[in-house]
Amino acid sequence: MPILPEKIFKGKLNAKNTNNCTTLIPMEPANENTPRRLSFFDILFAPIGCLIQMPLLAVAVLAVFALIGTYLYNTQNTDFWGLASHNLDQFTISEDASQFEGKNQNIWKVTYESKRPSEYTGLIRHISPFRMSRFPMLTHDILVTSGDFANPGLVKTSVSNHHFFWRSETSARPGGKINLIHAVPENQDVYTQLLQLRNGDQVTLVGKEILKIDSIAPDGNNEGWWQDAGCNTLLIQSVQINP
Repeated sequence: MPILPEKIFKGKLNAKNTNNCTTLIPMEPANENTPRRLSFFDILFAPIGCLIQMPLLAVAVLAVFALIGTYLYNTQNTDFWGLASHNLDQFTISEDASQFEGKNQNIWKVTYESKRPSEYTGLIRHISPFRMSRFPMLTHDILVTSGDFANPGLVKTSVSNHHFFWRSETSARPGGKINLIHAVPENQDVYTQLLQLRNGDQVTLVGKEILKIDSIAPDGNNEGWWQDAGCNTLLIQSVQINP
């Protein structure tokens, strides 16, 4: 069964983001009297300043270390002791969760498919962090499966770049359900619960289906939007690990 890819529609302000390359925008210089919290990448790439004084073998070891760290950063469900955490407390969220406002005056407007909650129950066959700076409220990709889709002997599954794929090991069409959840935790407590999930967990996720997230710059321009195609972007309100 063909799976439609996820789509990220980008406006004019994102025109420099081509060929899957991201243009880095210089930040305002920090106040010297204001301490800055170290990030995961600050620690990961701290030795780079010493590279020119190191032998080639040491440079190669550091390059391998950086590659491994980057892989773990993008694939493992962890916040690396808070260094790579999605800080949802940075947002001021409207009562109906239709608007997220950041401390830098950026606004994200959320359109829902329905006011009624949806529920997804099944076996987790994939969970990984969702790291996209344009949409920082998106925190995880979670593949929830049931029936034949939960049986690795009957159906092979994979997730890559926010897309999911499956292949039946038999000629019969698999029974059950398969859903890739793009998670937007309702608050920091829900995010902490999501960090506890692992492949093989039986889980129930409850929340509201998101149709679209618009990113609005402080000057009012629409910088682009997130909208899934064939998956489920979900404002998660409840997480339950089942026996």
